[in-house]
Amino acid sequence: LYYRSGQNLFSRRISDGSVAQLTDIRSGPAPRDPSDPKGHKAFLDSQQLELFEHIRVDSIRAARREEARERREASEPEAFHLKGRERVQSLAVDPSGKWVIATLMTPAEGTRGTMVPDWVTETGYTEELNVRTKVGDAQGTFRAVRIDVATGEATDLDLVPEAEDEESEEPAGNQPELAQVRFGGWSDDGEYALVMAVDFDFKSWRLYSVDGETGETTVLYELHDEAWVGGPCFGCMGWVPEENRAWFVAEETGYSHLFAVDADGRDREALTEGEWEVLRVSIPEQRDRFHLQTSEPSPFEAHGYWMDFDGDNRVALTSGEGNYALTPSPDGRRVAVVHSVANHPPELYVADAEPELELERVTTSPTDDWSSFPWVKPEIVRFPAQDGAQVPARIYRPEDVGAVANGAAVVFVHGAGYLHNVHSWWSNYYREFMFHHFLAANGYTVLDIDYRGSAGYGRDWRTGIYRWMGGKDLSDQVDGARYLAENEGVDPGRVGFTVGPTVGS
Repeated sequence: LYYRSGQNLFSRRISDGSVAQLTDIRSGPAPRDPSDPKGHKAFLDSQQLELFEHIRVDSIRAARREEARERREASEPEAFHLKGRERVQSLAVDPSGKWVIATLMTPAEGTRGTMVPDWVTETGYTEELNVRTKVGDAQGTFRAVRIDVATGEATDLDLVPEAEDEESEEPAGNQPELAQVRFGGWSDDGEYALVMAVDFDFKSWRLYSVDGETGETTVLYELHDEAWVGGPCFGCMGWVPEENRAWFVAEETGYSHLFAVDADGRDREALTEGEWEVLRVSIPEQRDRFHLQTSEPSPFEAHGYWMDFDGDNRVALTSGEGNYALTPSPDGRRVAVVHSVANHPPELYVADAEPELELERVTTSPTDDWSSFPWVKPEIVRFPAQDGAQVPARIYRPEDVGAVANGAAVVFVHGAGYLHNVHSWWSNYYREFMFHHFLAANGYTVLDIDYRGSAGYGRDWRTGIYRWMGGKDLSDQVDGARYLAENEGVDPGRVGFTVGPTVGS
């Protein structure tokens, strides 16, 4: 059994309960060796030993203890000292217990948060909230090392291409800084590790295989984006069971899809394709196929699939509206499903693991009072933007809740930037969902827009605000107001906006 305690990795042998420390990672620089005294100090030390037998005996005992310590430490792994404020992010030992990959992070220093006014307070006075830093402020840096468990020797993984290294303005011997380093797992035979590195400007990321025996890295895949790299399932990766073949998700085609490549960089192939996105990837415990969640039917749906490791036999397990998140049982015969629709929060279901799952409901989450209200499933519409793009939105009409339209409207601007909110499942903005009903019940038409920069529609939509926030993300809202005036009987002089908070803040 391998486990982490503090910033080190340990093993516990199940047969006899014995524990061994695999790494000796320490904060701060290595201690300096004390130098031998010289000159007058050396003369005094020598004279003390000559004149005082007690001191001489103690000195002999201390020398013996030091010899014993040196013999003991000679058989122990070498300590690895972190740099400055560096912290251990992850530790992973290979199946044989010979090698450890450690990802290390140095937090940003001297950052400045954005001050946002908090209007509703207990005191009645406006107070300031110190929230997230701005893009472009100082950020943390990452690196990864390979540690030989037997000797404790640690070597930095080379995660920067030679061309970039040569052009770097860093002092000789220093790598250009990386914004992220993620560990993707060891192959079953422990021969290779998988590591992802993201450049400091977030314009490129690379996938590497790491030779466990030598620590040498091989670039398996690289993706560059003139805006910034990202997308759903960003950083999803792993090894195909019992093969030295890696799988990963990349936005190469403009949509996030699943790829596979050999550990030596050969035979790379796309396992999925199309104008839809892979949202989640996992391999169930029986390790016989991929389990996917994708938006294949529609950007407004999320469904579960099984697929062979070579991309064949992709089988839909769910259908209909909403979001289906599946977890197979250990033996693969059953599946647990968390499912929601737009007007009902997630519930847990179980089913036999067969196509077109017959779901058996396990939970009932809302209260009776909440369920007694006729919550609607808002219609999803698309309206034309100034540049011709079709912008998706949810619409809440007064007549949907039995009210009379008053000719006014509210346009909802979801927070979080890169977030998907126009879909057929339960929204992260559940409070706003209920508030939209309150507005509609009072005669207001509500439009909830997935403006440019939102998730769910591929790379071009995701990066549509690059270097121009307040461009298409704003004009999409204006075009939404125009759509309401032209198609929903809304007075263009009676349109207001409400902005949602960043989810999780």
